[in-house]
Amino acid sequence: MRRTVQAEVSRRSIDRARLLAGVAALAATLAAAPAFAQRPATDAAPAPRAGAQKATVAKVVRITAKIESLDRAARTVTLRGSKGAMTFAAGPEVRGFDQVRAGDLVVVRYLEPVLIEIRKGGAAARERVEPGAEGAPRRVTIAADVVGKDPAKRTVTLRGAKQTVELRAADGGELKAIQAGDRVEATYTEATAISIELAVSRPNEARK
Repeated sequence: MRRTVQAEVSRRSIDRARLLAGVAALAATLAAAPAFAQRPATDAAPAPRAGAQKATVAKVVRITAKIESLDRAARTVTLRGSKGAMTFAAGPEVRGFDQVRAGDLVVVRYLEPVLIEIRKGGAAARERVEPGAEGAPRRVTIAADVVGKDPAKRTVTLRGAKQTVELRAADGGELKAIQAGDRVEATYTEATAISIELAVSRPNEARK
């Protein structure tokens, strides 16, 4: 019976991950699409926004790291790993969020952050967070410095005021004009936790 329940929980977690990934891709597509006003059929369609990204499906990533801090009200968890601090959103369906605390070594499965739009300069004075479509990750807009780029992996690493984040682009071509040292404004889907669990038992619990 216990194995059946565990299998069902695992199946639901996988199904939700696939659903979130699909919704994230749809949200990125809508965000990257140019806006069209109602015009006569003879008008030419406007050109796409500079720096707009094609949609890409977010991958599910697994990480083992120590919890640096928790925000119970905002339901976010910040981990400290080999690449520095990384913050995840954890919706009410992520049950493990309520069982962990700062200092715990945990295993987190999450949807990676995906780049939606990036351009040099920009007017973002501070980080801006907007809700995504229903069930989709939130959208974050930041002003940041480019500290790294990997054309083969189609990733760019940005250092903002709060954290350093690695983002994957749908098409590496959009990153050709971006170089290390550039100041940019970027919008991306927030890293979203799917599950959180203790990697090892706490010392006092292990003795019970």
